[in-house]
Amino acid sequence: MPRQRAHVLVIGGGYAGTLAANRLRRRPDLGITLVNPRPEFVERIRLHQFAADTGPATVGYDALLGSGIDLLVDTATRIDTGTRTVHTAGGDELTYDYLVYAVGSTATPGSAVPGAAEFALSPSELGPARRLRAALAGSAAHAPVTVVGAGLTGLETAGELAEQGRTVRLICGGVLGPALSASGRRAVRTRLRRLGGVVPINPRHPLVVASQAQTAHAASHRRFTLGLGLGARDLEEPAFGIRTERPIRRLREYLTVLRSVLTTGTVDFTGETVSAAPPLPAAVAGGDRPDIVVAAMGPQAVAVAGELADGIVPFLAGPRTLGGDIVPRAEGAARAAGRPGPRVIAGVAVVVTDRPERVRTRAGEQMAFYDRIPSYRRVLEREGVATAAELAVIGTAAEVEAQLRRYAEAGATELLVTQTDLGGPEDELATWRFLGALGGVPV
Repeated sequence: MPRQRAHVLVIGGGYAGTLAANRLRRRPDLGITLVNPRPEFVERIRLHQFAADTGPATVGYDALLGSGIDLLVDTATRIDTGTRTVHTAGGDELTYDYLVYAVGSTATPGSAVPGAAEFALSPSELGPARRLRAALAGSAAHAPVTVVGAGLTGLETAGELAEQGRTVRLICGGVLGPALSASGRRAVRTRLRRLGGVVPINPRHPLVVASQAQTAHAASHRRFTLGLGLGARDLEEPAFGIRTERPIRRLREYLTVLRSVLTTGTVDFTGETVSAAPPLPAAVAGGDRPDIVVAAMGPQAVAVAGELADGIVPFLAGPRTLGGDIVPRAEGAARAAGRPGPRVIAGVAVVVTDRPERVRTRAGEQMAFYDRIPSYRRVLEREGVATAAELAVIGTAAEVEAQLRRYAEAGATELLVTQTDLGGPEDELATWRFLGALGGVPV
């Protein structure tokens, strides 16, 4: 007679339970039953994406469990080791020869924090993540979100929401990412601070950038802006092994290809620096055309951006340069092309501090790179300063507010505040509090 197979009962279909069942099925002398309350596997490490509505966090067990494993969708309520039986909420009594108990851990978010149980929502488990997703979907896009806890889940959730364009306040217990190394924490801090940015055009073909931009625009519920930059020859040529000649011609042709793809879904263009003729439609489902802005300050780049893009992002261009050159040039190019006035997103390094000289010394060290770039040198000369650090807005709250208003008066439609960490943690917190209280300079 053939030998009867031993029965293994696995309670819990999480990572450990699913892995155990799949490994045990390799044994021909074992029969396996997996008991789980849900018919789908929950990827807990992706619950922050599910809550933010940027990706799924479940997958059917039919895609995970190997052949020969029986799945019972039910909840174990009692284990009787004497009779080797497990009782379920559905009324079944399951026998076993071996039992694998893999229910994992559950979370009670903020159980020690008064009010958390009543008012907080968590992406730690599927049920609470569903409620958090519904709450976010029902809130205004500009409504601020507070994330309490800067462990891995908190960091991932804060980053996911910030990438959607939401205003996020991250509160931690003194250490950002305590499970990370010191260098890892620095990298996370930098990434959270610089979720915005520009894409250098030289190493990337516009068809690739168009696809990525449409995907990001769809994932962010059409709140994405594509930022492009001409790049820096001293960095790109040794890093990528490419030539960065004729940057203005490349910018014009790059924007021509991008606009065609993002507007019509296809392109047939042969230029001197860029060619694009995809054999299939290049549109991404659900990805409408995002705004395109260019990090431009030189006269030719500003003119091309005003003609073909939706805006410009001049960084460290002082009010004199903005109002006297960049803004009129961009607006004139847009007007000549029959396009609406461009967005002018002025990038400004800002620190609120009572130690301005110390902070400015540090700014000089960290911003010296810009002193060597020709486009920045021209701006420095126009502003009448010797170094880029002198264009950083550093001072008391009243002094900073007055300087930011000068940018608005010069024609900036938006302000992109950067490098708030130049003065250290205390000054950075003071800067954030100032900006939060300010509520944005009227422009």
